[in-house]
Amino acid sequence: MNKKYKKFLFTVIFILMLNFVLAQEIGINLIEYHPDSYYTRLQISNNAGKDLNDLTIKIGDSFETSAQGLFKNGANYNAVLNIPPGEYLVTATTKEGVSSNKNVYFSVSKKEVQSTLELKREEIKKEEESRKIAEQNLEAIQKDLEVEREKAIELGLIKKSRFSINIWIAAAIIALVIGIIILSWLIRRRKNE
Repeated sequence: MNKKYKKFLFTVIFILMLNFVLAQEIGINLIEYHPDSYYTRLQISNNAGKDLNDLTIKIGDSFETSAQGLFKNGANYNAVLNIPPGEYLVTATTKEGVSSNKNVYFSVSKKEVQSTLELKREEIKKEEESRKIAEQNLEAIQKDLEVEREKAIELGLIKKSRFSINIWIAAAIIALVIGIIILSWLIRRRKNE
């Protein structure tokens, strides 16, 4: 196949898949919400291109309602419910198995949700700044300690020792040798069985 044909085929398949992924057969929209009374009005739209039957709406794990009968193509169904504030997964399903999910935020307003998100972002930003400052302070303290250690070595108050490093290297070599001995012993033991 030539390159143009492959590109064309890929483009057609991509567009078809995109259409399939983006098309919601059942639309879910929050039309009205009053947090003081929990009054909620959800609009469910039939975008399936055919008539559907027996619509069931489930909100989170707690709330469920249904509309029995015909749900015509292009029609909207308004569900009036009492839902406390929060984020819920709204699922609409029909008898035919057509289904759609959407996360819906039940709150005072979009501005309130945005202000809450902005406060969370500011908190995260402050935590990151605090962490950076703590890291900088730690680095400065480590540098000061190293300078003081070098001064103490120069004055002869402490001796520079490589002994501790050599101990760790020796311990690692001994552990490696012991590991090899145990491994070879296990292999020989298996062969004898």
